[in-house]
Amino acid sequence: MGTSLPSSNTYDVTSYTPTETLHYYFGFVPPLPVPRKHPKPVNLTQKDYQLFAAIVNADRLDEGFQHSTIMQYCHQFVKGLERKSVPPNELFDSAIGNPKCLRGVDRIRFICARGGYFSLVLPAANATVPWDLTVTNSIDALFYVDWKC
Repeated sequence: MGTSLPSSNTYDVTSYTPTETLHYYFGFVPPLPVPRKHPKPVNLTQKDYQLFAAIVNADRLDEGFQHSTIMQYCHQFVKGLERKSVPPNELFDSAIGNPKCLRGVDRIRFICARGGYFSLVLPAANATVPWDLTVTNSIDALFYVDWKC
């Protein structure tokens, strides 16, 4: 993880391990363009940083990342998940109205619920050999939908 964040208002979630983890496993998407300042910044404590590092499976967070605007959005997103509700629409890829909403991904229609399992079933027209990938939870099913089918 680099020590400095991009100076422009663009941001690639795969640039930094914490945001990549939040994106792929929890559905985090930053607002684009990323504002230079968070509209309601929160004073984060060392405990907040340690908790966040544990959530994204990191030993520690880069100091530049800790004090960045994107960290404020990550914190806001995680707090939304903690409350057993949903994160703000603009930060969550499963929220209607988010420009990067997963519901707009055409491949989602290939997920089928089967008992306690979820299958990604591609029609014969999309595969040279018919196949069926089955997983035990919906989060894994959504993760596989991100594959290039």
